[in-house]
Amino acid sequence: MLTRLAIANLATIASIAIEFEAGFTVLTGETGAGKSIMIDAIRLVLGGKAVPDMIRTGAEQLTVEAAFDVSAQPAVIAAVQAQEIPLAGELILRRVVNASGRSRVLLNGSQITMAQLEQIAPYLVNIHGQHDNQMLLNPATHLDFLDGFADLAGPRDRFAQTFRQYSAARREREELQSAAERQQRRAQELSNQIEDIQAASPSREEEAALQLELNQLTHAEQLLTLAGTFGQGLYEAEDALVGRLGDLTHTLAQAAAIDPTLQPQVAQLEPIRIQLEELHQAVRRYAAGLETDPLRLDAVHARLAVLERLKRRFGGSIAAVLETLQRSSQELEALEQSDARLAALERTLGELAKALHQHAQTLTARRTRHAARLSERIMAELKQLGMQNVTFDLRLQPVGSGGGAPQYGVRGAESAEFLLSTNPGQTPRPLSRIASGGELSRTMLALKTILAQADPTSALIFDEVDAGISGATAEIVGRKLRALGRTHQVLCVTHLPQIAAQSDHHFRVSKAVRQRETFTTVAVLDGDERVREVARLLSGLEVSDKSLASAAELVGRAQESPA
Repeated sequence: MLTRLAIANLATIASIAIEFEAGFTVLTGETGAGKSIMIDAIRLVLGGKAVPDMIRTGAEQLTVEAAFDVSAQPAVIAAVQAQEIPLAGELILRRVVNASGRSRVLLNGSQITMAQLEQIAPYLVNIHGQHDNQMLLNPATHLDFLDGFADLAGPRDRFAQTFRQYSAARREREELQSAAERQQRRAQELSNQIEDIQAASPSREEEAALQLELNQLTHAEQLLTLAGTFGQGLYEAEDALVGRLGDLTHTLAQAAAIDPTLQPQVAQLEPIRIQLEELHQAVRRYAAGLETDPLRLDAVHARLAVLERLKRRFGGSIAAVLETLQRSSQELEALEQSDARLAALERTLGELAKALHQHAQTLTARRTRHAARLSERIMAELKQLGMQNVTFDLRLQPVGSGGGAPQYGVRGAESAEFLLSTNPGQTPRPLSRIASGGELSRTMLALKTILAQADPTSALIFDEVDAGISGATAEIVGRKLRALGRTHQVLCVTHLPQIAAQSDHHFRVSKAVRQRETFTTVAVLDGDERVREVARLLSGLEVSDKSLASAAELVGRAQESPA
């Protein structure tokens, strides 16, 4: 329950503080006095949009503070305690907005985020404005009212979650199926690439080895001649290098026999001779291995041509060819896995379709059962609100069907629409096509009255609930709001004396200009002051003795009648 509201520097409000009580409270005042600012303040402290233009001229920031008694609201207590914020029965929200548009929210002195506030605010106040009446003109909202009445939040959430999963799986399946032909062509292309590369079986070392072999085969005769010439000069000719080295070694050995200090030099010559002999043998073996084989030469040319074709197709080098083989193999494996994924999706879709059908059946059964009850309740409320000849019906329709199979929307298998007839013998027609402003107001009030019984929100605010009504109907609406005030705290902004007279508590919002500044103030009315305000609502600016008497009678009759 809202117990206190303090506002500073909001529009024409410099500073006010109001204490609220349980029951039915009205706010009245002349047009433009600032009644809507009061509602804006409550919206703001509950997380409404903050803009710098809201700040009173000359002030640096605005502040709205609202206190709530939540001792009888375990859901609120649990939500606050979940955020580890101290709470001992009273919840105090404070919203501060500065000139830059930045704002902060404090809950019992602890700063919280807007996301945290959104978890708590719905339990505190439910604000109903004129734009909410317009919601009734949109049939898409009618199912929400029915589901609220039938307490279907849980089943509806389960259906919506399954529906989203099913829709996502269907989209993925469609994408896989639409890509199937393209993927098949790509898979064939990859298979051909892999087959061509694997058939050639290239390796990183092979090309260099083949190039070397080609060079040897092409110049084999020349290489044999050069190797023979080398062997002759090194070892085989009369003046060969090895023979001459032997003679030189013998000569130096003779000198060492005379002078032993030359012996190390003689020792150095022997390894040279051995190395030259080994070199001679190596060249002989090389020459023996050379061959002039035209068949082998053709084979090497052919193999290099195969490798060259692969290089031209797949990147210009054997390394690129091998990388292509690896990438193609991986891509082909992924494409093959997509077939497995498609099969898995089909199984998943079957399971989700079954769950979706079960959830939809649950929703449909409960909606069908409660639609008749809600229609009866609304019709009864509307008759109490002065629409004696009303016929109200809630029509459920399937959202669609294809090939005999049910189709679903995100909210289930059906849509809902309110149908209304206000004249005897008239067939009920869609509310959006025939309802007047007053009929919309009364229909919304009927819905609010019915749904309030299951509403966890303790405070209900009606802004301009009296749109389109007057006279006896207004008095009936006032009684209905007063009755609603027995189970909920009800705050109502009104211009109608019949509604104001029914209230348990009455505030008057006034506007005055002092020293070229505009100030909005709020006063508690009781006794004669209250009667005078009701008289003003009856007659306008000029309050006469007659209007005072009528107001006193209206207030007295309202207070004597049971809620």
